[in-house]
Amino acid sequence: MAEVTGIDAENRRVLVDYLGRADTPFKYDYLVIATGATHSYFGHNEFEVVALGMKSLSDAMSLRAKVLKA
Repeated sequence: MAEVTGIDAENRRVLVDYLGRADTPFKYDYLVIATGATHSYFGHNEFEVVALGMKSLSDAMSLRAKVLKA
């Protein structure tokens, strides 16, 4: 685990702050960048307290089971 400080796409390296050393390069074959996401309630933020949000595969499977049982 390290904090990404940059990406050198031309040389296929990710630069990270690793063990106190800034911009330590790590080579990669494939790079997938996942920036994160939040739930959208389409302008109805009051739904947040009662809506089911999926955060893991387990959450998704639980929601699927509830829908199928309904």
